[in-house]
Amino acid sequence: MSGVTLWVPGPWSDQSEFVNAIASTSDGVAAAGVLMVDAATKQHAMFAVRQRDAKLTREMFVGSGRSLDDATLAAIDAHQSIAEITVMDTGEGLESRLGIFSGALRAAGGIAVKAHYSGLAHDWDRWESQLRSEMPAGLFRLLVVQVPDPEAGYVSSFGMKQFALPDAAVEGAGGDADTAWALFEFNIYLRDEQPRLRDGHTFRRAGDDDQLYRLAHTPDHRYAEGHPYLNPHGIWHLSMV
Repeated sequence: MSGVTLWVPGPWSDQSEFVNAIASTSDGVAAAGVLMVDAATKQHAMFAVRQRDAKLTREMFVGSGRSLDDATLAAIDAHQSIAEITVMDTGEGLESRLGIFSGALRAAGGIAVKAHYSGLAHDWDRWESQLRSEMPAGLFRLLVVQVPDPEAGYVSSFGMKQFALPDAAVEGAGGDADTAWALFEFNIYLRDEQPRLRDGHTFRRAGDDDQLYRLAHTPDHRYAEGHPYLNPHGIWHLSMV
């Protein structure tokens, strides 16, 4: 499976109101049935309108790194429904596709953005500034979260399933900066190069002649089957050599 799914809470009472809001506020994007289509580029995304979720305010606050301000949190708390959009094509130009359809949701009253398969959440300023930043680093900051586990001595990622790729866990002393950068660069390498990796292969960060990591692939057991964060493609474990 692959595809980027975003949840955007908003004031729409039902799908009909959401579709009307898109029609009256967007510049060239239309929503009908299960598809949103951009007339200018012929790009499309799937959409659905979900019921209000009382847990969403807390989840998005934590997922934002506790950075969402009080006004945004209050608006999320008052949301009436959640617009869910899915962009299946995660190849070149993904940032443009995400910008088109998330921009239409913002214009229609969307409050903030949550990446459904990693839990990361962003206010509109951070979301849009990262979409305009250097790629693919901006996409990874928006969509793939890195979580340290000091007791296990690893930093692991969530969200690579969006690209139909395994996540990764990198060994490091207490989740230090070098470990976090190794994980970040390894995941970008997976997406950009699509390498044919096997257990026992090694990885080294560009420009780092000191640290080599050996790879081993395992299933992902971090969450129960069916959880949005569970990666069916497994995990690459990178251990220091």
